[in-house]
Amino acid sequence: MAWVAGRNTFQDFGRAFTPLAVGLMDEPIELTVLCPFGADRSLCPSSMTKVIYYKPGRWPLRNRNIAAVASQLSSLKIALLHALDFSAATVTAQLARAMGVRYVIGSLSLSDTRRRGSLAGRAEAVMPACQNIELGIIKRHVAPASKVHLVRPGLHQVKRASCFADPNHSAAVVAGCGLRRRSVLAALTSAFAELRKRNYDCVFALIGLGNQERRLRRYVRKLGLERYVTFADRESSSHLADIMSAADIYISPDADANIDLGSLIAMAAGVPVFAGRDKEDFIVDDLTALTFNPLSARQLADKIALLLDDHSKARSLAEAALTYTREHHSPAKMVSNTVEVYRRAMADGLA
Repeated sequence: MAWVAGRNTFQDFGRAFTPLAVGLMDEPIELTVLCPFGADRSLCPSSMTKVIYYKPGRWPLRNRNIAAVASQLSSLKIALLHALDFSAATVTAQLARAMGVRYVIGSLSLSDTRRRGSLAGRAEAVMPACQNIELGIIKRHVAPASKVHLVRPGLHQVKRASCFADPNHSAAVVAGCGLRRRSVLAALTSAFAELRKRNYDCVFALIGLGNQERRLRRYVRKLGLERYVTFADRESSSHLADIMSAADIYISPDADANIDLGSLIAMAAGVPVFAGRDKEDFIVDDLTALTFNPLSARQLADKIALLLDDHSKARSLAEAALTYTREHHSPAKMVSNTVEVYRRAMADGLA
């Protein structure tokens, strides 16, 4: 079978697909990836040895290119196409029609619940990554309920909470990704300044800022925090799991419509999470994360201070999140759920 990626699929969601790609090799399922030229493949699973590139035109693929790519995929005996997210749905539907095969669509964004049209309806299955996306797709008739199958991201978990392991080092507070609003950026940096004002020994890292980095650097300079704040570009966010291994606290203040993989990765890494929203089912206040008003610097500072003062509470929160991710977000469960969807899609019809 073949996975079909859009221009930003691996950049936005690549961390969710690596465990799946490895698991599918044990089924065994032979995978090919169809990827647009120029796309960031740094998070494409390393096990992907067969990669076919396509050149997006005004539409995801111009008609004159469809036949050539479809022929190449057919020569590999591709029997099923999987659009990894909705950005690849149109090109996947075009190729499936040209090849005479079936296709399924992954859904990893809350914005998918607002989609219209028949792409999802013609797919054999739609696979939302969390319950809120699942319910929105069904409620708004993006796809028939019988074709919607929840497949949660699967991540490898550490054995135990890793936060505050070394009392001789400053506490490391990491914030990202998807920071957007100026007011949230201002509140975040003000919370950092408040913690330093209260004489907490902590340093901060900000990742995935994009075009907001210049503005945030101004905030940091204005508050006199240059010595305590490290900036990491978007490319560094591809190494988020490595960053988490050195973090004591993770903050997701302003996640976009995409599923908040950053928080989920932090939970799987044994790091306590502060979340500025609870639209994902894995964000459960005071169980898997602590939620806060992303516009309130004082509230965020107060809640972080609670964990800085009580490391046992921080580890307890992180351990509870680890327990949750082991139960609901294991790679094995993601693989088995995905394979079941594939098998049903290849059958005469979905029950």
